[in-house]
Amino acid sequence: MTTTDYAQAYETGFQKTVRFLLSRGVEALTAEESAQAAWARGWEKRSHLKDAKLVGQWVNTIALNIFRGRYRKESREEALPVREFAVDPENRMARVDLAKSAAQCSKRDWQLLTAHYVDGYTSDEIAKRMDLNAVTVRVRISRAKSKLRCFLTVGSYSGREPVVVA
Repeated sequence: MTTTDYAQAYETGFQKTVRFLLSRGVEALTAEESAQAAWARGWEKRSHLKDAKLVGQWVNTIALNIFRGRYRKESREEALPVREFAVDPENRMARVDLAKSAAQCSKRDWQLLTAHYVDGYTSDEIAKRMDLNAVTVRVRISRAKSKLRCFLTVGSYSGREPVVVA
């Protein structure tokens, strides 16, 4: 498919893709974002399309898959709440360190760490709540811990002996 053909298909098909997503119950803003992302991905992969007449159906399928992926990600992130921790007024530096530590992790990693270490859930329990594999949960927790460990040690990348920040 040539770039001109794809551009013409985009002009006629973009609004159809948005309507297709709306007919599937997707909110208007999300439908437009997903349609835009699908047409962009279709542009990148246009050489894989065998029949140029099917570009609309092809991009609609991509759009639906993009939306489903976003929906699954959002539902997993909502499965575990992000907790705020109470800190004594005398120990305000601990709260600053905790906030900086949380900023080093993705929202999902922070939720996993909190659920495991603060709430006491096992990786199997977290996996069931987030619809993930238990091994995936353990790997993500391990990686998040490594990120935090690197953040909380001073000089770990400079070749000096690491010093733990209190």
